[in-house]
Amino acid sequence: MTGAGRTKGERTRQRILDAAAEVLAEQGVEGASVTAIAARADLRPGSLYFHFPSRTALVEAAIREAVARASARVDEAVGGASGDPVAALRRAVAAHVGALDELGAYGALVLRDDGGLPDALARERNRLLGEYARGWAAIVAAAQALPPGSPPLVAELLIGAMNSGLRRDGRPAHDAGARTTTLLALLRLDEGIE
Repeated sequence: MTGAGRTKGERTRQRILDAAAEVLAEQGVEGASVTAIAARADLRPGSLYFHFPSRTALVEAAIREAVARASARVDEAVGGASGDPVAALRRAVAAHVGALDELGAYGALVLRDDGGLPDALARERNRLLGEYARGWAAIVAAAQALPPGSPPLVAELLIGAMNSGLRRDGRPAHDAGARTTTLLALLRLDEGIE
């Protein structure tokens, strides 16, 4: 839904999530305070609690938002591959790398693992990332002739390679096009890059 179609409360909630992603990516979970997040969102700290019952709930919502945005981009790209599994993998790589650049702080937030998450939130983050990785394993399995059991490992290695192009502050370390082309060449999928 575009900003124009959202209620004021929905726009404020999104503004808080965006601010939280930025502050959390910059300062880590332990260093990010509600006061800093509120200041970044141009709100008073108490206003955040209208939208999120706790700081932990806000952090969890920001992580969920980040994974959901990346997943949506990859799903859309794979869906446009017209049933061709190799094209789907090519498009998924380009979508993931592009999402890292577009998502900025959200991407950095998910990739930042500074150990500051409470146990329950760390488990939820790992569950979300596990679901994302299982989706990638299915994409890889469909596109590659690999021994049984290999697609999850290949997917994990591929996700790691794609994620390495993002700095901790959420800025890309290299051009998305160059990263995509290089990864596809490594996978020997560089013919017919879309």
